[in-house]
Amino acid sequence: MHRLRTGLARAWRAVGYGAARFFDIVPVPTFVSLIGLAVGCIPPLKALLFGPAAPLKFATDALAILAQATVPAMSFTLGAVLEKGPGRAAIGWASVAGVIAARLALVPGAGGAMVIGGAKLGAYAPLNPMFVFVLLLQNSSPTAINIQAIATMHGNHEKEMAALLFWQYMAAVLLLPLLVAAYMALIPAFGLAGVTST
Repeated sequence: MHRLRTGLARAWRAVGYGAARFFDIVPVPTFVSLIGLAVGCIPPLKALLFGPAAPLKFATDALAILAQATVPAMSFTLGAVLEKGPGRAAIGWASVAGVIAARLALVPGAGGAMVIGGAKLGAYAPLNPMFVFVLLLQNSSPTAINIQAIATMHGNHEKEMAALLFWQYMAAVLLLPLLVAAYMALIPAFGLAGVTST
C-alpha cells in the first residue's frame, strides 16, 4: 500500500512537472484557443456547449459574462502601466527609438504592403473600403498590454517592458492619427475602394 501511494505521488508530481513545462512552451491563450477550435470542429462537443438546448449552456453563459469584463480590465491595466511613467528602467534611448520605429513604422509599412498586395492579387473580393481600412489599421497599434502581464508573470524585465509600452503609447498619440490619414488616402489611391458587398 505504501508503494502504491508513493508511486501515485511520483506520477502526480511528474504530471505536474510535465504540465508546467508544456505551458512554458505553449502559452495558455494558445492552448485555450486550440481547445476552442476542437470544440467548434467536433459537433457533439459543440452541441454540449452551444445552442438553445445545450446541457452545458450555463457554463458558456457564465464565461460570456466574465468575458464582458475583459476590455475594461485591460484598460485598467494599461492605465496602471502608463500612470507610472517610464520609471527607472535601465533602457537606452536607442532601444526605445528602435522599438517605436519597428512597431509604429516598419510593421505598418510591411502590413500595408501585404494588404495592398493581397487586394491587387484578388485575395479578397469584392473590396469593401472599411474591410481594407481595418486590415491596414490592425498593424498600426502599439504592442498589446498582454505582453506586460506576461513579463510580470514570469518576472522577466517587467520594468523595461513597462517603459517600452509607455513610450510606444506616447508615440502612438502622434503617429496613429498620421497613419489613419495615410490609410484614408491610400485606399482610393490604390483603387481599393471597390464595390462594397451587399
